[in-house]
Amino acid sequence: MNRFRRIWNQNTKKILLILFIILIIFIVIQILNYFAKVSEGEQRQERENELQEYVGHQSEQSITSGGTVEKHVDEQVESTIEEFIHFCNEGDTQKAYEMLSNDCKEELYPTLENFTNTYYRRNFNTKKLFSMQSWVVSSLTYKVTLHEDILSTGRVEDSVIEDYYTIVQEDGNWKLNIAGFIQKQDLNQVVQNAGITIQLLNKKTYMEYEEYQINVRNETGKTILLDSMETSSGIYLLGSTGAQYSVYTSELEETKLRVQNNDSNILSLKFSKEYNTNRAVESINFTDIILDAESYQQTTNPSTYEERMNIEITL
Repeated sequence: MNRFRRIWNQNTKKILLILFIILIIFIVIQILNYFAKVSEGEQRQERENELQEYVGHQSEQSITSGGTVEKHVDEQVESTIEEFIHFCNEGDTQKAYEMLSNDCKEELYPTLENFTNTYYRRNFNTKKLFSMQSWVVSSLTYKVTLHEDILSTGRVEDSVIEDYYTIVQEDGNWKLNIAGFIQKQDLNQVVQNAGITIQLLNKKTYMEYEEYQINVRNETGKTILLDSMETSSGIYLLGSTGAQYSVYTSELEETKLRVQNNDSNILSLKFSKEYNTNRAVESINFTDIILDAESYQQTTNPSTYEERMNIEITL
């Protein structure tokens, strides 16, 4: 005790100065924390106000294709999308899944488990608000933007997810195509040439590409290759403006391109054409069909091989 008094008496000014500095630092920290909380609250309120003005707002006027969706149809579209997002926000994946069209399920999400593990968990790990904008009037395709629900998550930053929903009717009910899937159309164009028959079975349209399923029948007497794969432009779509849209060669399998004599192959061809109703496709072109695959593959310089032909299928 005496030692403590002696230290105090000898260092009173120094001790008081240190205590004063500590007090000042504590007060400054408290002030900074206060202003930080106020600033964060203002930012959150500002962001909430922005979202309240933006989320749910829609325009019936299409940005890309022109034209306007009829108001009663547009209201039904908004109601359908809102209901789907509500089910996702509530974690009711069963009801959300039931709102998808049969084609969307078949092409993208064949089971509820698949839908839950991919689309739902990727996009609805937190509750979302949404905004929508008419994109293509003729197909009722809308650009849908998902925003963080700040009141639910407490986050000031807004994570944005963009998708394209297309609304279709099945048995009198409104259904959704999501994840950029627009539609599936059955086709039945058939072209025969020199023992080769190519039949178009269906077309699947996505926002970023088009996919055609075809059936190739070979009755030439020899094994054929639908494309030599020497270039990336052997198979392409021809647009109404003259534009060419190449096939995704990286997704072509040689085993599918090779068709034995008196045999058929069904294969899917994906083309790099974005969805645009103002740019129609006029034909599919196979410009480098090899008529004798065995002879071609034994050739020292394949580029000099001459037994080739082309087939055009008008759409």
